[in-house]
Amino acid sequence: MKLFFLIAILALFIILPPSFSQDDFVGHWNFDDAQSLTKAGVGPDLVLNGSHEAVSGPTEEDGAVRIGAGSHYILPHGLSPNGGANVNEFSFVMDIKIPATGKWYCMYQSDMTNTNDGEWFINPSGSMGVGATGYTDALIQPGEWYRIAVSVKNGSRYDYYVDGYRALNGAPGDIDDRFSLQPAVLLFGDENGEDNVLDVADVKFYSRALSDDEIADIGGYEHEIIIPDEEIPIPYLQTATPTSIYVCWHSHAGTESLVEYGTTEALGSEMNGDAHKFDPATIWHWTKLTDLTPETSYFYKVRTDSVESKIYSFKTPPPDDKATGHIRFAVFGDNRTEPDEFKWVVDSMNEKVQELYGADIKESLNLVFDVGDIVTTGGVLSQYRREYFEPLQSVSPYVPTMVSIGNHEGEAQNYYDYMKYEELDGAEGERYFSFRIGRVLFISINSNHQLRNDTQIEWLDGVLQEAQDDETIEWIFAFCHHPGHSELWPD
Repeated sequence: MKLFFLIAILALFIILPPSFSQDDFVGHWNFDDAQSLTKAGVGPDLVLNGSHEAVSGPTEEDGAVRIGAGSHYILPHGLSPNGGANVNEFSFVMDIKIPATGKWYCMYQSDMTNTNDGEWFINPSGSMGVGATGYTDALIQPGEWYRIAVSVKNGSRYDYYVDGYRALNGAPGDIDDRFSLQPAVLLFGDENGEDNVLDVADVKFYSRALSDDEIADIGGYEHEIIIPDEEIPIPYLQTATPTSIYVCWHSHAGTESLVEYGTTEALGSEMNGDAHKFDPATIWHWTKLTDLTPETSYFYKVRTDSVESKIYSFKTPPPDDKATGHIRFAVFGDNRTEPDEFKWVVDSMNEKVQELYGADIKESLNLVFDVGDIVTTGGVLSQYRREYFEPLQSVSPYVPTMVSIGNHEGEAQNYYDYMKYEELDGAEGERYFSFRIGRVLFISINSNHQLRNDTQIEWLDGVLQEAQDDETIEWIFAFCHHPGHSELWPD
């Protein structure tokens, strides 16, 4: 009996991946037994609907299955509802190979009757995702094995991974909505033919949303994100007050976030900040400079380990009660998808401001305001640099930029990880906010469908009531992405 117990424990350690408890790891199907392809190593056996056949896997020792077009497995997962009436938190990890691009492949379908669209696809270009969450870049090539994963916590996460790397912060679904699981889930099934033949060597199922580090530990095949050579960082300013400002920049040289600054080019002061690591190639740094003097020019440079920027300059806003002088700001929006066009707009604005008011843009422009849709798909990390930050570089180190979120950002966590609006937040966090520059009040409204609610309307009414009673506020500008009325756009 003791010997049997010891063997059982050893078998358990062999089956379970490291760092996961038995309770987390609730299903494993490796398709190594050609005589019983639906047999489970952990959890319930699969139920075949349609056709499949045994094929070679990634190695000689590793078997795989080829699931036929129009066919799928039924997985009666046995999980209890979590987060709502359905299963709202889980992760899938799959080893797959597609035979060709130009076709759709479905990873899972949450509708047990298979009468709705699937929830996780590889589209004809080789991108992973679904319209509601957004798509990754075209990462999946035919004839190669990939370890793909999805980590789901409805209400907050729907993230895709390729070979241990996070490929997309997907826009999350709602509790008990389409991405929640009923008592059974269909693997590789779709209702209208978007489930073509593919090979599957392994499927793992977890009862919670795995973290980036946990999925990285599971690893994958020989497909890695190519980390570019370190570039000289170009700062992005945001959330300025008369006595503080956030200085932000990209650098994957390390996690140090140091800003040297002063009222002359000799600098003389320094302050440390923090960083958020999206992936090995994308680390976002920020340092909040505090105890600054209102309406004062400062010089600064940013540094991450041995990499540092050139010296730039900015000017702090005037005091809130200052009644003289000008407040000037530029507004644009819907600048997604076409970075060259957006750069032309930004550079042209810069040239016009200098033509009208002088060569030093920080002395004549207090703010740049973007009314949203800064990227094509908020969950695709690579788009933020290419479509937003890089086109802004002729202005962003000198003048702070603020954004009123658009529907293409889709409430994606990427957006909120980049923007430092926590100290301005409204009734539901940083999703909408207000701030002042001198005697001007700016209000950023969130017009995405998720936030069209009484809570935001009551917050807005309160902000306006306070402004009405504040004699130091003379102007109010409120911005949101969607038009209130439009002949051309029915939203």
